Amino acid sequence: MLIGRDTRDVGITVVGALLWPAIGSMIGSCLYHMKVVRRIFPEPFHRNVLGGCLFVIAKDIANLMYRYEKVRQKQSRRIQEYR
Repeated sequence: MLIGRDTRDVGITVVGALLWPAIGSMIGSCLYHMKVVRRIFPEPFHRNVLGGCLFVIAKDIANLMYRYEKVRQKQSRRIQEYR
């Protein structure tokens, strides 16, 4: 749902949705050079879908790592004595 979101969030969502097929296609064309992937997924469409799925997984892992580091950083903060 786009209702109730900040305009920046809507812009990022729209641009991300438009770039997703292009990114999936780029990753799918890179997967074409791997012999094992080419044998299992002979059709370009299947490799592009696999590339899109790999992109989503990589993006989610990066997001989880970022949030984990922010939580760790917040927990390690200490108040220093002012002199």
